[in-house]
Amino acid sequence: MSRFEAMFSRLQVRAEKALIGYLTVGDPGLVESEARCETALAAGVDALELGIPYSDPLADGPVIQAAGQRALAAGFRLEWLWQILRHLRERHPDTPLAIMTYVNPVLQVGMEKFVSRAAAEGADALIVPDLPPEEEKPLLSVCRNLGLDLIPFVAPTTPLARMREVLPGHSGFVYCVSITGVTGTQLDGRVSEAESRPIDELLAQARAVSGLPVSLGFGIYSAADIRRFGREADGVIVGSALVRIRSTAELGEFVRSLKEATRADSQQKRVGRGRGEETAAVIQS
Repeated sequence: MSRFEAMFSRLQVRAEKALIGYLTVGDPGLVESEARCETALAAGVDALELGIPYSDPLADGPVIQAAGQRALAAGFRLEWLWQILRHLRERHPDTPLAIMTYVNPVLQVGMEKFVSRAAAEGADALIVPDLPPEEEKPLLSVCRNLGLDLIPFVAPTTPLARMREVLPGHSGFVYCVSITGVTGTQLDGRVSEAESRPIDELLAQARAVSGLPVSLGFGIYSAADIRRFGREADGVIVGSALVRIRSTAELGEFVRSLKEATRADSQQKRVGRGRGEETAAVIQS
């Protein structure tokens, strides 16, 4: 059983959704970056995405763009990722760790070489937001062979027929994008309860089609967002809201508040609910 599979199974038993955090590697420097990762893990994130700084981050808004620029200015090189990943794996043997990267760094290193090194240092998954499903087969094959999940994406604009084309064959979880925009765009105050219902539908359909846990990301900024928009999710992904906090103490406090929201919301949602009936209804729709 993979670490992501074990994590979701464990949390489901506890009526709890996963809190998946994102931090940019090397922001604001090597030592400080590793310390921020440790703070987030100690405060309650169930899994962590380690983001590779990139000069043209197509999916990221200004907060993560700025973090990438700080890391690059500090002298980031890929060896920093491997070092932090290795240290985190040594100290957190059961915690899922994913690498979030654009496809160019993978191609520059070489697919097999990159994935082999990631697996050797303790990564569980790759998240590559600019890799089209039609072009992912070579990387997906390498990841399968070396025991890594290649996390698929769906968005509010993804039709059910498209999900049936692109989700089978994946593992780990499905990354459900809550908005048609970049990271750091807040949902709270911009999307009404009526408009948030398609998010629930997106999550339910992605779960039914893939057979995998579903995690909601992009626009999750607060405990209130988790309760309001993550009702149907198995996990929530928080990135920009963590990256923008510069104080280590504040980062820990904030993560604790988010984790508490995953417990309270999941307990309210899961009690007395027949998940198999819901899944069957979605497949038949």
